[in-house]
Amino acid sequence: MKISPLTENAFMVEFGQEICSETTLIISEFVAFFKSSFQHDCIDITPSYTKVMVQYRPRPNLYPKMIAAIELWHADQQSNLTKHSGAKRKLHKLPVYYHHDVAPDLSVVAKVKGLTQQQVIEHHSHKIYDVGAIGFTAGFAFFIVSG
Repeated sequence: MKISPLTENAFMVEFGQEICSETTLIISEFVAFFKSSFQHDCIDITPSYTKVMVQYRPRPNLYPKMIAAIELWHADQQSNLTKHSGAKRKLHKLPVYYHHDVAPDLSVVAKVKGLTQQQVIEHHSHKIYDVGAIGFTAGFAFFIVSG
């Protein structure tokens, strides 16, 4: 973990460079920890695949207090490394609409892959996707591609 100041009231917490499900779970736990610990001081917290940007209300001695709390939290996480392997994930079922008006590339994908359109739909809709980050548009998810 690396913490870097960005402005007089913002900093970045980096959890490595690897985009993977375990990093996503750690970031999720960090966000929950930080929001509960500094709910009145936090203006915004923005997670991504491997980093979290925190913007906070500028108050005397708040930055060192937050950094100390984050370092304690991280040390606790390190002592419980196996904790993440059994972490409970939330599964969401999303409705998907494959009509040609909203999926104009479906026939092209099917042709390139040598499949029928129905086979492409079945392959796409029967997979479980890990969400690594949520985008700027409500509900726009960035997935973790594995294997």
